[in-house]
Amino acid sequence: MQLLISDELSEVQQYLQQSTSPLIVDIETTSLTVGKGHILCVAFAPYDREDVLVWWPQDLQEISKLRLSKMVAHNAPFDKRWLVSYGATCRVVWDTMFMAYLLDENHPVGLKDLGHRLLGYEPWSDDNVAHLGDEFQPHVPKAQQAKSKRRISMYAGKDVHITRELMKWQRRHIRKNLKPHEDPVRVMREIMIPAIEPLRQMEDNRLPVRLGLVSSTKDKVEARIAAIEQKLDASIPDKERWPDWLQKTKPKWGTTNWTKWWLYVYQGALCPRRTKPTKTWPEGNPGMSQEDLAKIDHPAARLLSERSTLYKQLTGFLVPLEQRTVDGRVSTSFKLTGTVTGRLSSASPGSDNPGINSQQIPRDKSTRNLFGEIGQAWIEADFSQLELRVAAVMSGDRTMLSLFEQGIDIHTYMAERLVRGGEVTKEHRTLAKGVNFGFLYGMHSKHFADYVRESYGVIITKKEAEAFREEYFTTFNDLPEWYRKQRQEAIEFGGVHNEFGRFRHLPRVYNSDYWVQENAFRQSINSPVQSTGSDFMLISLARMATDLRLPKLGAKLVTTVHDSVCLTAPYKTARRVGRIVKDIMEKADNDIERKFFLKADVTISRCWGGEPLAEF
Repeated sequence: MQLLISDELSEVQQYLQQSTSPLIVDIETTSLTVGKGHILCVAFAPYDREDVLVWWPQDLQEISKLRLSKMVAHNAPFDKRWLVSYGATCRVVWDTMFMAYLLDENHPVGLKDLGHRLLGYEPWSDDNVAHLGDEFQPHVPKAQQAKSKRRISMYAGKDVHITRELMKWQRRHIRKNLKPHEDPVRVMREIMIPAIEPLRQMEDNRLPVRLGLVSSTKDKVEARIAAIEQKLDASIPDKERWPDWLQKTKPKWGTTNWTKWWLYVYQGALCPRRTKPTKTWPEGNPGMSQEDLAKIDHPAARLLSERSTLYKQLTGFLVPLEQRTVDGRVSTSFKLTGTVTGRLSSASPGSDNPGINSQQIPRDKSTRNLFGEIGQAWIEADFSQLELRVAAVMSGDRTMLSLFEQGIDIHTYMAERLVRGGEVTKEHRTLAKGVNFGFLYGMHSKHFADYVRESYGVIITKKEAEAFREEYFTTFNDLPEWYRKQRQEAIEFGGVHNEFGRFRHLPRVYNSDYWVQENAFRQSINSPVQSTGSDFMLISLARMATDLRLPKLGAKLVTTVHDSVCLTAPYKTARRVGRIVKDIMEKADNDIERKFFLKADVTISRCWGGEPLAEF
């Protein structure tokens, strides 16, 4: 690798004009967050050359003169965000991180790992130069600055050189190794790269927070926890009744051995699950998870379960939300390569910009009510029954397709089948919803009772679960054949594809362990459905981000969670915004051959999950 270093914009422009090939770009910054630091240098590697150029702008405003029409990067959302913040024009045509993820979602997609694993380069993590950004200060000797500049240039040069080699490897691999219906280039170019912009907008807009309500909610949760612990403390037996191995301890509520003894021995609750035996618990360590406590019909378990839920809400959500809200808003960071299923993931942006994981915000109304903005309507658009609609088309089940073609509510339809002519209540429809989503991917009846209790709060017997499963597959009798086809594809090609050509690699279908293999087969059914639904959401978001009508109406994208998107807009334009968003989502399948009967429900309220002002 020949390394060129320049401070002159004219030299950089001359260098870039010598090639019309894709241009690999990487930046080095003093912070991960735009606005918290600045760009140190920009590295370039034309695809058709062997050298690289590292540019150290004398004036950072010169970055605005960059016109990158064929930009390639490893993690383009990061590099593009920074460059655009300085006024550069960037059109991303390839992202080697995205492509690495599409070609193998089961392995790490960091550049150093890929460079070592696929190309044989020795890891260069020891050359990490993040801390050197502080050395470019007036008080630092020129010789030391020059040394650091050279070292950072070498590091950035390696990044773009190896990214270039990785892109070449990926192109060769795609030409020779794709499975039938696999099309990673299409997914990258038509879904993932266009999704960069809406995710950037949501990250920049940030979630509006009702801080006063957060504070009062936190106070209520703390008070309730204190009341529960007071009640629990009152039930503590005299110490002489404690076993010898607890005599030197103090009562501590949670997943401690003391709580386990108190619940399962002293209170006499039946233990639903045990793990490996220990010295303290030779019969097996008793389970104390939320799922375990939910299965115990005992007032002591219910108190512990409520305390656990509230404590998690307090320490894992309310306190961080209050502490990390700045100027009435809290940050989040989205990732397109964070799950093996193709779904979007999110996290707190980082130590210099702490926020929350918006994908994990609890669904309950009281929690979501914490988000909203004075003077702005909250607009939530949610794909209706998206996975069922996708499964209907992908499986070709005639009953499902007929229901969606006629606009019949599939949950009400199933409820009518379950009650067999009786009156359908709201509770019956809730149960039917559990039946439809639970059995869609082939769940066995023995697991179904736990599923509907945990997900929908519905209690059924084992016999009822068996009857519901039989009714489900009698009604949708084309699904088993689809399951067989998915298993066959997984065995033959080592994975399965979705509607857009996204391929889910399932190497465990060849595992000798029956249960490991069966789990892989279940993934061969649900992965294509979930990833197709997720791709419809990403397509919709990309179209919203480029629809000029929305900003003219004062609309802002603020977050997305699974099958829904949330925006804010002035009350006077909220209905028009909702109509536009609904139309965009319901046409997300208009560029593919098969139609999926997409339907989006829009709710306009004063805050997230608030009382509806309008629904359509």
